[in-house]
Amino acid sequence: MEKVELASKTFIIRKLEDSDLERALEFADYLNELVDDPEALILQKSKKTSDEEREWLLGRLPEAKSAKSVMLVVECDSSIIGLAGAHLRPERADHVAEVGVSILKGYRGIGLGSVLFEKIIESAKELNPRPAMLRLSAFGINKRAISTYEKHGFKEVARIPDQFQLGDQLVDEVVMVISLYPTS
Repeated sequence: MEKVELASKTFIIRKLEDSDLERALEFADYLNELVDDPEALILQKSKKTSDEEREWLLGRLPEAKSAKSVMLVVECDSSIIGLAGAHLRPERADHVAEVGVSILKGYRGIGLGSVLFEKIIESAKELNPRPAMLRLSAFGINKRAISTYEKHGFKEVARIPDQFQLGDQLVDEVVMVISLYPTS
């Protein structure tokens, strides 16, 4: 657990833990708030019930315990306001970890995304096997996020046209990667 002070607020950043199963409704509320926020630009477009979120959490906890994934939870005033995750891809791609970060509106633009992104990059290095590369996908119109990723060393390696749907608009997917250590 780590405390971070930004914009006169105290944030707690911690790993997902078993006790989070009791907070499935809070996790669902967090996700549903992002789904309702057109600026969030997340892949999820349908709301989840607390039971569905509990099932999702049940899937993440064993992965975290086996070091196949890591999930960071960000709290402010005991409320979940952000998540970051890294999980190893399967089989022949297990040298690559997928990463993602999401933060509720009202907590963006204060540097929290950058701090959280640094933390998930460092945490991803603890996965087993240790990933050689991190990969993420971003909406092509999400300039703020892409800029943050670039500041942390990610490079755009692909732009797939019309991959995501936002209402009646089709948006490019930007695939970005960073090498954590040289491969042979």
